[in-house]
Order: sequence, then C-alpha cells, then structure tokens
Amino acid sequence: MIKKAAFGLLLAAFVLPFATLPARADEHTFKITNNGGHQVDHIHISPISAEKWGPDQLDADEVLAPGKSITFKIQTDCEMDVLFIYHDGTKVTKKDVDTCKYDYSLDY
Repeated sequence: MIKKAAFGLLLAAFVLPFATLPARADEHTFKITNNGGHQVDHIHISPISAEKWGPDQLDADEVLAPGKSITFKIQTDCEMDVLFIYHDGTKVTKKDVDTCKYDYSLDY
C-alpha cells in the first residue's frame, strides 16, 4: 500500500508540471486573408513565449495583396503572436492568436 502511494506521488510530481504548459498542437494550417486595401510585405509569426520575432514568413518576392489569402503550416504552439508590416510601413501586431481554432482576416 505504501509503495502504491509513493508511486502515485512520484507520478503526480512528474505529470503536474506538464499540465500547466501552453496548448501544443501537431502541425496545423493557419490562413490569413487580406480583406483590407493595403498590401502586406512582411508577416512574422512567433509563439507567445518568444522574446523576438521569427523570420519573415513571406518569400523575398512575395506579398499579400488586398483580396488574397495565404496559408501557413504551423508546427509549434497554437497561441501565436503575429506581426504584419504593410507596404506603407505600418506595423500591426496581433497578440495571442489561436492558430489552431481560427484563421485571421486583415482589414487595414
């Protein structure tokens, strides 16, 4: 009986820290649609825990024109921060976007 209780405590001590980690997903897709009137030149997507922005997700010769959509494969957490940099230099940051449940639509 004591061995079972000790094993249960040991198991709980191992599992409990992982129960509080942010939601993590297998690879999933995240679609961004530009419903606004301005071209997006750069899109950076980073986990909310990151201190710096990840690389630009658009290729050097790629833009997200008004009325167009782009789909990304996300291989990390669901909760992401997204930085959009428009052709006119305007920067828009969207915090804590759930890329597993929702796609995103721009309106600038």
